[in-house]
Amino acid sequence: MNKEVVYFEMLKELNNILKYTDKISMRSFLSSKGLGGNAGTIMVKNEIITATGNNRAMRYVWNSISPTLEMARELQKRTNAYSVECQRKSVKKRISPQVVIENISTPTPKVIKNTIIDYTITKYLFGIVKIKKQYHYKKI
Repeated sequence: MNKEVVYFEMLKELNNILKYTDKISMRSFLSSKGLGGNAGTIMVKNEIITATGNNRAMRYVWNSISPTLEMARELQKRTNAYSVECQRKSVKKRISPQVVIENISTPTPKVIKNTIIDYTITKYLFGIVKIKKQYHYKKI
């Protein structure tokens, strides 16, 4: 079956469901139709439907005109573009290098039970901190 027909049938069925009830699990509804969760996000962003409530108890209201094939084509196009954008962002996060911003070494080491501990703190991007302990033992 053509993908735009799947989107059109999904929009018609969603419109019929939202006439009678406002509570629906968008993720399970879209997965039953073979579509990803991005379609629901795009419908909310483009005000085809309005989502109210928190993530646990979402309630939806149909805002747009009755579904058309042109609406289904546009929804498919925008969903694909949004998916590509999300994939590009996730690849960017995975590839980002850890650049050392500064190295801080404590000027006076602590002496604990004949052991000198020297701390070296290295700070990376995104608030990642690495603490390295160097143990030096006193000769008695």
